[in-house]
Amino acid sequence: MFIKSVVEEILINSKKEYLKDKVAVHAVNGSLTYEELGREIKKVAAFLYEKGIKSGDRVMLSATANIEFFITYFGIHLAGAVDVLLEAKAAKSRVESIYGECSPKLLIVDDTEFRNDKCIDIESMKDLDVKIKNDICFPGMDDLAQLLYTSGTTGKPKGVMLTHKNLRYAVDNILDGNKMSEDDTVLIPLPLNHANAIGTVRSILVKGGTVVAQKGFMAVGEIMKKIDKYNVTAFSCSPVALRMFDRFTKGHMEDVLGKMKYIEVGTAPMDVEFRKKVIKALPNTRIMLNYGSTEFNRAVYINLHDINDDVKITSVGKCVKNSKAHLLDDNNNEITKRGKDNSGKLAFSGPVLMKGYWEEEKLTSEAIIDDMFLMGDSAYIDEEGYIYLMGRIKDMINVGGEKVAPLEIEDIVCGFFEIEESACVPISDPRGMLGQVPVCFVTLTKDCRELNIKELKKYFLSKAESYKLPVEFITLESLPRNYMGKIDKNKLIEMRRK
Repeated sequence: MFIKSVVEEILINSKKEYLKDKVAVHAVNGSLTYEELGREIKKVAAFLYEKGIKSGDRVMLSATANIEFFITYFGIHLAGAVDVLLEAKAAKSRVESIYGECSPKLLIVDDTEFRNDKCIDIESMKDLDVKIKNDICFPGMDDLAQLLYTSGTTGKPKGVMLTHKNLRYAVDNILDGNKMSEDDTVLIPLPLNHANAIGTVRSILVKGGTVVAQKGFMAVGEIMKKIDKYNVTAFSCSPVALRMFDRFTKGHMEDVLGKMKYIEVGTAPMDVEFRKKVIKALPNTRIMLNYGSTEFNRAVYINLHDINDDVKITSVGKCVKNSKAHLLDDNNNEITKRGKDNSGKLAFSGPVLMKGYWEEEKLTSEAIIDDMFLMGDSAYIDEEGYIYLMGRIKDMINVGGEKVAPLEIEDIVCGFFEIEESACVPISDPRGMLGQVPVCFVTLTKDCRELNIKELKKYFLSKAESYKLPVEFITLESLPRNYMGKIDKNKLIEMRRK
């Protein structure tokens, strides 16, 4: 099937009579119709040509929620260059690190402390005084489009190389998974330098819908105002953002989110008890959980309202159209049998798969086996194709030779009525007998003053074997998180050592 690049599809939309006057983007500092978006993208590309940017050159870009970001992002692609996204107001050390890795020809940035003679203020990218080229040459589908650096929570950040083909097929996964339509207005409070958020932006603009940008998910009141102002029909968020809404509305998130057509939840696991709570609170809204990675975007989806048993509700879902799931044993041979007793290393194949890691051939060869990307998770697949995660392979806790998945412990602990959130990490066995043992950090529900450890342990042992019982439960007011809202387990381990 012949496909076009995302930027070409957006420019086609900008010329359609029924779309050109429609708002494509509601940014923090203004709005753009499709016709305006297309024109400004062409201006940015012309500006980059004037600056000497050539095909394959890297351009670093601050992912603000402003108009300038959206037009510059797609303008970079139209110019045949490669975008390297930075979080808004990125720390100087992170900019320096990525700059040293990829040697960009230009930096289009916000008020980050990093500055050199290659820097251009992103505010200057709107209403450029340049002549638009008529003979537009669109990038090739196998050309590199994006160099997206991972957050680095599991080690050194890696530059994920994504081609225009990767991005376009990922769009199909997202459209298929969410059943998006051109009538959708999607609010996105996630950082736009992250694969989840920018993938949603690309998808809704290809479909002809509307993006509503938002700087972060902490300002719940501001988000609520935007939902009303722009008649938002869909919400793309993380589990922690949904929890914020639950707290802000005092357990009545339906008052704000109940009219949504769908809510897409990604970036981090969502515990089973909270899944059940959201299902009950939002009976008329599709609750779409996605699973994937920067390297293989949006491989799997599940609509929680399609689930009618206590087993499948623990699943991350089934593959969408451009993804195929595989299980590999320790020798990287494929496991074909299905069921809980046939778990293995989860991998995916398909046209969404990244080209590799930037200048990291060894890491690439370790991550991609026979055109399959190893997700780093242990899992099993049932006969219907539903995928069940058993935990991060590197996070598995070896308790006297028994492999214990932190994810399983966390789900059980969150089922106890006094617990709101939990995070399990390994420590060395103080007795020196079992090698490692689990420790669990928890936050309490708003009505709980003090955790009843005795009852919690009794509850846990009714659900799991005794060797999985955490040796210690530590209560915190909140769990530490990175800028994406993911729980920072390295910080928890450090806290336990102190």
